[in-house]
Amino acid sequence: KVEAEKKGLSFSIFGLDKKYHFQCLMEEHFKIWMNVLQNCINLRLKRWKEEKIAQLPKDQTLRDKASKFIDTIELGEHKHKKSGTHLFRSFRGKEAVETIVRAGLAETAHNGIVFGNLLIEHRIIKSYSNEHPFENKKHLYLLFFEETSSEEETRLMNDKTKKRKKSFILPVDFATTRVTMNSKKVISSQEIEARVKQIDSVDSPSIE
Repeated sequence: KVEAEKKGLSFSIFGLDKKYHFQCLMEEHFKIWMNVLQNCINLRLKRWKEEKIAQLPKDQTLRDKASKFIDTIELGEHKHKKSGTHLFRSFRGKEAVETIVRAGLAETAHNGIVFGNLLIEHRIIKSYSNEHPFENKKHLYLLFFEETSSEEETRLMNDKTKKRKKSFILPVDFATTRVTMNSKKVISSQEIEARVKQIDSVDSPSIE
């Protein structure tokens, strides 16, 4: 999801656990970059969805329902109570159950919970903390983008509690500067264009 924020664009990319911000120096660049970023995110999600649906058992009903769930669920930004971590592209179980029933994927909330656990079983979604199955509660869940071992997931989650998330400010003009903690690297517009074209062919690291 790309959001307009203070004449800039705030967005997060699947597989990355940070939020990024583009500051457009020229007003006419604003809509151009907003469309580019949204198209990249939509393309990444579309490819991931196709791969996941193809991995499901050859049950057309299940495939149709899983596909509709991915299209319908609203991914947002939520704060994890235990770690204090802001989690992008996440959703809460209670909201997901409501979405499942409203979209006609299950007749009751109970059946919605059963369907949600089926999505976990087939690695469509996963619990952020790995402490519980799919429930009609305010637990956080994510789309399952990359498999990691439980030990690796635990290590990464512990790292998140120790490190404060940082944002990157990316002023966009004919050249773009990426500001990090200790260095500044100028990226040409040609390089940006090349990266946009390659975004679908590069595997993103796990969100966790």
